[in-house]
Amino acid sequence: MLVALAFGCGGGDETVGDGSTGTPGSETGTSTTAGVIESSSESGIVDSSSGSSSTGEPSACGDGMRDGLEHCDPPGEESACSNDCTLPSGAPVWTVGFDSGDDDVAADIAVRDNGEIVVVGSSGDDAWIAVYGPAGDELSSTVLELGAGDRDALAAVALHGGGMVVVGTATAGTGDDANADVLVVALDDVLATVWADRYDGGLADTGEELAIADAGELVVVGRSEAEGSLADAWIRRYDGAGTEVWTQTVDGAASGADVANAVAWTPDGGLLVTGALTQQTNDTDLWISARTGDGDEQWNEVYDGGFGDDYGAGVVVDGDAIWVTGSIANMLTNSEEAWVARYDSGGTQAWATGFNSNGFVFESGEDLVVDGTEVWIAGVTSSPDQQRNVLAARFSEPMPAALWTDGTDGGPGLNDVGHGIARLSDGSAVVVGELTVLGQGTDAWIRRYAP
Repeated sequence: MLVALAFGCGGGDETVGDGSTGTPGSETGTSTTAGVIESSSESGIVDSSSGSSSTGEPSACGDGMRDGLEHCDPPGEESACSNDCTLPSGAPVWTVGFDSGDDDVAADIAVRDNGEIVVVGSSGDDAWIAVYGPAGDELSSTVLELGAGDRDALAAVALHGGGMVVVGTATAGTGDDANADVLVVALDDVLATVWADRYDGGLADTGEELAIADAGELVVVGRSEAEGSLADAWIRRYDGAGTEVWTQTVDGAASGADVANAVAWTPDGGLLVTGALTQQTNDTDLWISARTGDGDEQWNEVYDGGFGDDYGAGVVVDGDAIWVTGSIANMLTNSEEAWVARYDSGGTQAWATGFNSNGFVFESGEDLVVDGTEVWIAGVTSSPDQQRNVLAARFSEPMPAALWTDGTDGGPGLNDVGHGIARLSDGSAVVVGELTVLGQGTDAWIRRYAP
């Protein structure tokens, strides 16, 4: 069941959608305080949309219906909705969820030129792809078996040529016999398969992220595990028809578990990869690698915070600027912090900041979007009584503190994650992830924030 509520704006009559999306619940305490995290108490997933973006009619501020890119409607002195139907930066505009009755995850997001929001992930044992309008209305929701009947989970999506390419994992077998393979599938505009590739390194392999060049060539990253060894970071380049161009693996100095979590193209056709390498026996270190389009490494950086695991999870190239987010250990606060940094094209760090909500906890940035010196991240925040919660935050170079943060908790003591983030044409940020709800496993979660 889908339940609709309005945050600080009119049109709050409850509406009910089809039984495939959402679960009834209540939501309080979202935060837009600069530099401060407050976890919302969320007993389910709610949808705050009160209008429709798919009617084709222009939105009109004050008509009582929040349409298109409007944040709220109608405006009023007793709400946060301003006279132009906007909300303060970082305020939640709407939240939607997907609950199939099984475990559901929203893993990544992309935005079409017409403003439609494409979300990919998993529903039970199958791949899941959904499309939403800018106002949060569900336009389609599709469950696909892409791995020949195996358990499929999508991790990333990139749009191209009216269709999309998705990356994830297909797993055959169970228990000790389980064999996870990297799955890469190109889909057309009706989600029919154009081409597919499945990579089996021997044991547990995962596809984590992809990047598509304008000409259609793409690079996929993840991990590959062979018999008798731990996982290595894995990089594969394809041409536009899905034919392998080259494949590389990277093994850290300690030959432990390594992974490539994210990749981006540079303006000159090179690549930026980030992830984690095991350089010492007990933990992983954050890894950034600049490569040519042929895979030759130009420079790299490996960062060790001194204890715990450090890793890079998201990378964006904006002209000569390279932006990376992830998690690094901070010995001063005895915690693992969400981390954002900018590098120049030669690998020199120009700016960096971290986010720690209250010390002695785990935080991370899992994905990011950039506009000039403004950075938005999705990730994880923690509190001693709630474990891990979804994190959304905005930073502005050179300020060290976040402009705003928002934490969302699926329930005390449960683990929630923000996996992906994208921006709409008005500057709104949309975060996707998963909430663990007591008694029903994980639900896919999507929230739009005011710019």
